[in-house]
Amino acid sequence: MKITITIECASLAFQEDLEGELERVLLTVVRKVGAQLARKPGCLCVAPEAADVLRDLNGNVVGQLVVEEAS
Repeated sequence: MKITITIECASLAFQEDLEGELERVLLTVVRKVGAQLARKPGCLCVAPEAADVLRDLNGNVVGQLVVEEAS
């Protein structure tokens, strides 16, 4: 399994409070990884979805979470 987390810290939310906003986004990642791992193999829900997008406090897309199964 490979988990890739991409976060762009250029938005205003990060400029105002880098550590606090990064912590908030990373806590969201923990919840999203759990949701992705809970998906059953072969289920139609295994495709990437909007829930895999990371957003800042202002709602801007600042990153992505990708969980890949081993091939």
